[in-house]
Amino acid sequence: MKREMIQFVRMVRFNSQSNSSISFGLNHASFSHFLCMYCFIFVLLVVVIYNAIINACAYTIGDAPEQREAMDIAHNTLQELEKSPYAKADQITYGTFLKVCENQMPPSDTRLQLVKLVFHRCAKEGQVGKFVFDQLKSILTPEEYKEITRLRMNNDESDWKDIPLEWRCNVIEGKKRRRRNLDKSK
Repeated sequence: MKREMIQFVRMVRFNSQSNSSISFGLNHASFSHFLCMYCFIFVLLVVVIYNAIINACAYTIGDAPEQREAMDIAHNTLQELEKSPYAKADQITYGTFLKVCENQMPPSDTRLQLVKLVFHRCAKEGQVGKFVFDQLKSILTPEEYKEITRLRMNNDESDWKDIPLEWRCNVIEGKKRRRRNLDKSK
């Protein structure tokens, strides 16, 4: 992405006939590519900001009213992101929200129902990545885990890849895979 931005800047050249005008030297295809990259960066930043808010809620320390407020803020933030026309929740969003549930709610039927709801929404969106998987293993008992996922809980590092493909089809894991996806969008 940085390379594309540098190429764009190199394409911009000052018109030698007039100091006040700038000639972009772009054809329609390269300008469209630049706009797509700009929109991608904007969407990425929007998701990062929402994720940072939810993460702050996950690590809020305080008494019961402060924990409830952190939970409310995280829940409202997740709902807002899911309704946003600009960006969608990713595996980091869902995994961090599960961390909020673990840290800000005592073990209860309410917490279990919320975790179940979030997991099913995450699976529907194809965003069950390793981070979500690890959070589920952290917050649930083996019995609850099996009930929600219909999978057996293993302590294996590789067992998250055994989940159905439709649950993880939209996950982007690691820097190399993100770069490959960016290269495909060119």
